[in-house]
Amino acid sequence: VFVPYSFNYTFAVMVLTYNGSHYKVCTGSVFHELLVVTAAHCFLENGVVYTTHIKIRVFDGRGHHIDYIVSDLFIHPLYLEKVQNDIAIVKTRVQIVSQKLNLYYTNYVPRLHMAEMKCLTVGYGLHHNIQYKSPDSIVLTKLNDMQVLSFRRCLF
Repeated sequence: VFVPYSFNYTFAVMVLTYNGSHYKVCTGSVFHELLVVTAAHCFLENGVVYTTHIKIRVFDGRGHHIDYIVSDLFIHPLYLEKVQNDIAIVKTRVQIVSQKLNLYYTNYVPRLHMAEMKCLTVGYGLHHNIQYKSPDSIVLTKLNDMQVLSFRRCLF
């Protein structure tokens, strides 16, 4: 059962899918104590859907992590190979312990000032000096001073 506003914020997690030889790494957002939204393509490779050995990895900000075993995977029924409806919901067996990460700016900023606005974002990725060996070599990275662009400007 989905309880609206059960979390007063979302936070990023790592979604690990084992395809038989290695883990594929994606990001997701927790929006309920048992549910993570992510991309559907994280669970498909060469037309095969991988539904076993899926883990949700949550970092505590102090260099440690907790892995949550997944009980259910729901891929959008109209998913079309990274083109349309590339969304999936992952359900964990136990409640995810929330890790509050304040990334949003709470003060109102008028639209005309957005061209000068910068923001902070996070994502999972490899540091340029680290070679991929395992999911443990992928770290949560903070990017400061990203320029905010309008949708129109992003297209050109």
